[in-house]
Amino acid sequence: MEAYTKQIYKYAPNSTVGIYVAGSGASSNYILQRLFVDSNGIIYTYEYRYSYPIYNYRIQRYDSNNWINGTIMFGETQCGSDLNSFCGCVDIVADRQGSVYCSDSNNYRIIKITPNNSNAIVVAGVTNTTGSQLNLLSYPQGLFVDANYTLYVLDAGNNRVVAFSPGNQYARLLFSSSISTSYSSIYYNYIRGGLTLDNSGNVYVAGVNNITRWAPSTSTVTTILSVFYWSAPRIRLDSKGNLYVGSYWDGSIDRRSIFTNTC
Repeated sequence: MEAYTKQIYKYAPNSTVGIYVAGSGASSNYILQRLFVDSNGIIYTYEYRYSYPIYNYRIQRYDSNNWINGTIMFGETQCGSDLNSFCGCVDIVADRQGSVYCSDSNNYRIIKITPNNSNAIVVAGVTNTTGSQLNLLSYPQGLFVDANYTLYVLDAGNNRVVAFSPGNQYARLLFSSSISTSYSSIYYNYIRGGLTLDNSGNVYVAGVNNITRWAPSTSTVTTILSVFYWSAPRIRLDSKGNLYVGSYWDGSIDRRSIFTNTC
């Protein structure tokens, strides 16, 4: 994804040359920020537009019906906390039914956007209310939705990872950091960035200088990669155990094996 050229590219394994797949390029006045590709190859993006002094936000869907311009799925509104608006997505994911989940961090909530619905549903957190209780979130970031529609949230402000079962407003605490909760400690040491799961239910969390894995069978957290990134990266796994790490600030994408810890 090229944020400012406003286009999306696909890279074949072991290739450094991208193939254009979606986006209208310079003709769009929206800037791409986050994307998610589902198992059918449908691309979902969070995008924003700035016209002094106003920001507008939207969720876009790119598929075989419109790869160039995409289809507006939600938003095109100013920052807000009503159910027809949001203030940007730190992360987005989609489930098997084509619903999109957005970590609306500044509103302390996760919203779910369903096709052909102008209003979102708050599925985690309470709008404009932050706290450490298990029904509240504080600056949520990375997201993952599994095959059972369980929603996993990297709750950065509370330095923890929690899971919400469908229809349950109270989360299960999976694990949290025991380090200092000062901003610098959170940012440089632990929970801040992306989140993903493997087929065994192991949870992978990205911070600025490490990637850790939590094993549900033993409830232990292990550092599997210690590499400094200029920004808290976003991560995804493939079926072969390769971990893809994308860093926003330097525009890099690394591929690493979770078994050998090598590029």
